[in-house]
Amino acid sequence: MSEEDLRTLVTKNTAGLKLARTGLSRVCQVPLDYSATNASRSPELAKLKRLARALEAEGRLAKLENRPADAAAAYLTVIRLGSAIRQGGTILDSLVGIAVEAIGTAPMEKLAPGLDAKQCREIAAALEFRSLKQTEQGVTAKLTAQQTRARRLLIELAARAYELEKGERPKNLTNLVPAYLKTIPQDPLTGTNMAYP
Repeated sequence: MSEEDLRTLVTKNTAGLKLARTGLSRVCQVPLDYSATNASRSPELAKLKRLARALEAEGRLAKLENRPADAAAAYLTVIRLGSAIRQGGTILDSLVGIAVEAIGTAPMEKLAPGLDAKQCREIAAALEFRSLKQTEQGVTAKLTAQQTRARRLLIELAARAYELEKGERPKNLTNLVPAYLKTIPQDPLTGTNMAYP
């Protein structure tokens, strides 16, 4: 989309995007009510994915307008939405949640090198709150890949903040704890500390 198309989309959906942020500030959990009225949630999940795309468009517009903090906030909201979609849900909810998180993670990865130290710290802290659960075997590989990707982004943001503040890259992850990370992120496959490139 062009910058003008993005602006039109974001302006048209301002109220809905604000409402989504309000909802994500509250405890979220997917209902497991298998009644006849809730038998198929596919249309509902498709709407959540469209919401994620609208939030991501808001981030792209902010990036084009040279507002990296606003872009990061929009992408972080998408990541939170993906996490909320999975809370207490079914395998389908988990798959959609993973896809939504990826919608926010990909542009955040591209944005990270241009963020200042304070922004990197804040986003890393916000990402650190997330506790991703293991799901059924068919979902595990995708979930693990997204967990690994999100944790690498967390490390990269913390390392970037360190570099901007100290003038050099950290030599290892222990240099980032506790000033930039509360703890060293764990590899979702092995349960051991993640490696620093």
